[in-house]
Amino acid sequence: MSKKGIEPIVRNFLIQGEDHERQVERYEKEFHDRLVELAVSMGEDAEDIDWQRFAGKLAKKHEPRLQDKTKLGRPLKWGMLEKILLGLDIKRRTNKGQTVDAAIREIAELKHWINFLSTNEGATILGPDRVEALKKQHTVDSEELRAFIMIFGDLNNLSQDEFDHLIKIRLERN
Repeated sequence: MSKKGIEPIVRNFLIQGEDHERQVERYEKEFHDRLVELAVSMGEDAEDIDWQRFAGKLAKKHEPRLQDKTKLGRPLKWGMLEKILLGLDIKRRTNKGQTVDAAIREIAELKHWINFLSTNEGATILGPDRVEALKKQHTVDSEELRAFIMIFGDLNNLSQDEFDHLIKIRLERN
């Protein structure tokens, strides 16, 4: 495809009739050929161009409001909900008198948290590394955790087994 534009139709009072019609036909043919070439370069079949799909592709390419803003890459392991569940688990244990460090060490030994923290290859992260991974994700009294507790309560009415089961179910979905 030529990088230059299409030669314009010469507008002159001396050019009329068939000469003018030939210029219009030349211009329209060149425009159509370049449009087909562009469509093919964007994945359309030259023999059967879906002009609506092609127009959509062009619009998505050049109009920011139509562009997909989906982030590429693997999904985050630690979403806001996982961090809130960790914070709730720690808060439930500190409410019973444990220190934050002791609560995290205890949580790091629970099977559902071990499974969640395991790598994709199935290798289990060692105990001290699990504790550090949990500490890294724990934000003391985060705004999200306070909002969750305000909306849903502290979930203190659940037994520890029920609470652990709730967390296990959520972490397994991840």
